[in-house]
Amino acid sequence: MKYVILISAICITQSSLSAQQIITNNKTIIYLVRRGEKEKGDDPLLTEAAKQSSGDSIHILNTKNIQRIYVT
Repeated sequence: MKYVILISAICITQSSLSAQQIITNNKTIIYLVRRGEKEKGDDPLLTEAAKQSSGDSIHILNTKNIQRIYVT
């Protein structure tokens, strides 16, 4: 019985791996954007310079074909 479960698990794993699309000769481009400077205080807002920089970043990155965004 152990062997049947093991063989089934191997077959399932192999079929799921082969079902994934293989992409070749494709580049991944990563854009790193630093958050803007904040004002002082308990619940600070972005400074005016940071707001301007954020707007510039939006205009630049809006022309790119971005598929995922990760935020920390």
